[in-house]
Amino acid sequence: MAVFTAIGAGLAYAAGATVAGSALLGVAAGAAAGLAVGSTVKSAQAQKQAATSAAQAAATSQQQFAAEQKRAEVQNIRAVRAQVRQTRLSQAAMLNQAALSGGMGGSALSGGLSSTGSQLSGNLGYMKEVANLNTQIGGFAATASGQMAQASIQGSKAAMYGTIGSLGSTIFSTAVPRMAIA
Repeated sequence: MAVFTAIGAGLAYAAGATVAGSALLGVAAGAAAGLAVGSTVKSAQAQKQAATSAAQAAATSQQQFAAEQKRAEVQNIRAVRAQVRQTRLSQAAMLNQAALSGGMGGSALSGGLSSTGSQLSGNLGYMKEVANLNTQIGGFAATASGQMAQASIQGSKAAMYGTIGSLGSTIFSTAVPRMAIA
């Protein structure tokens, strides 16, 4: 009888250890799943912040383009005024020289004045074309920057969806026990 009692006690102890071991495995699996969920949520939050930062960078790039364009316009206006001033000074010097030498009605004076006016017109046309090209270049750069920011945002979204998919896979593999194939 004592032998059967000892065997019964041993089986009861083993059964208790098995239940306790299963409970520990369950707790460990739950902790692992909780850790996977927590890290996935943090990863998704970081990817969302990265997308927000990329959108802010695109907006800042647009503001930078607008400021650079305004600066270029101001510089162009200054250069145009300097060209006009230089032409008028040249024409005034020609008129002064013609008045001193008695050649106010001559063809040399009218040719010189016409030449400086033509040069001014050509220079202003060139400056206008350069300003237009600079505006186009800046516009292309701003568009490219915006597209790069959009690509970064989409990349962050793709990574976030991949993380969510990984979370789903983790939950599925943790929650659904693997069945042995016979």
